[in-house]
Parts: sequence; structure tokens; C-alpha cells
Amino acid sequence: MNIHPWMIWALAAGLYLIFRLWYDNWRGPLRPHEVEDFVARAAALWPQGLNDRTLIRRFLEQDDGREFFMFNLIHIRREPAADPVSGKIRSGTDLMKHYFSVFAPTLIAGGGIPLLT
Repeated sequence: MNIHPWMIWALAAGLYLIFRLWYDNWRGPLRPHEVEDFVARAAALWPQGLNDRTLIRRFLEQDDGREFFMFNLIHIRREPAADPVSGKIRSGTDLMKHYFSVFAPTLIAGGGIPLLT
């Protein structure tokens, strides 16, 4: 089978197009009912006082539909610490692995790109 260079470029362009269709926001800013739905679901999941819901609501209401960057600096503890859910003592590395294993699929499904250094 003879593969022509144009076939490689066509495949690369097609893959890039598929990526952009998935990654780019085609819906625009959040609608008021979407903000209400998210805030209601968040209230059911997050204990009161865990996050400031008024700040989250304001952030969602000010959505302009464009991308944003979120930068988390996370320090992994050297000494063991209590798991915030179970209370079991675990190493800082184990706690971070668990956090990332839960967080990463949702991040990636929503078009987020994790960068670990």
C-alpha cells in the first residue's frame, strides 16, 4: 500500500478539526437556567461553608462564553495526613493521586487540559 503525503496531511487536518469541534465552545455564555441548575446541584453536593456559593454564582453569571485559565498550585504534604472524606491517615502522594483520579476525567471531558510538573 502506497501512502501519499496528502493522505497524511488530510488525516492530520481531520483529527485537528475533530479536536477543535470538541474543544471549542460553540454554545456561547451560560444561560440563566444553566446557572440555576449548576448552583442547585452544587448546593446538594457541597456542604455549607465548603465554598462560597455567592462567588461561584457570580462567576457563572458573568460567563462570556470564552475560555478561561485556572491555575492551581498544590503542595503535596511530605508527612501523612487525614483523608478529608474517610479520616484514614494516608500519605500526601496517595491523597493527591486520589484527588486527581476523581478530578481528571471531569476536567478532560469538559475540554480542560491538565498540566503536571
